[in-house]
Amino acid sequence: MKSALILRHLAFEDLGSFAPVLRDAGYQLQDIEAAVDPLPDPLEPDLVVVLGGPIGVNDSAAFPCMTEERDWLAMRLA
Repeated sequence: MKSALILRHLAFEDLGSFAPVLRDAGYQLQDIEAAVDPLPDPLEPDLVVVLGGPIGVNDSAAFPCMTEERDWLAMRLA
């Protein structure tokens, strides 16, 4: 089964109507909370979905986790 990692920035966020579409396409969904859960190997999941939130990449001074997340995504995209 294919895996999809869902990176959330707010506890109440979810995939909404995309969840059944991905499940129907054969993806097993795994939710993780940014700044709470450890980030796995960036190449491990078949698909990564990054959900939005009020914190932006330019807020890394106040939220150091954004630097880690940005670097993790850069490894994923490399």
